[in-house]
Amino acid sequence: DRFFLSMLFVSLLPILFGDFVVQSRILYNIPFQIPASVMMYKIYSNPKIKFGKPLLVALILMQFNYALRAMANMYYVAPPS
Repeated sequence: DRFFLSMLFVSLLPILFGDFVVQSRILYNIPFQIPASVMMYKIYSNPKIKFGKPLLVALILMQFNYALRAMANMYYVAPPS
């Protein structure tokens, strides 16, 4: 939990005090998938949460959708010849 909160706090400062370019770079470069994976595992392994497995599947599908959209926005730039 502390790792996740510290990562969000570190990303919050440039978002609050930075300009548009800094904000977009911070949000694009921070690997939110790492703390999301840790939290998904905690939700999945917690026996008190009855909907842990369906929530895990939904979150994995959302991350897969994000990866596909990120790859779809890439375009080929030919090197100068």
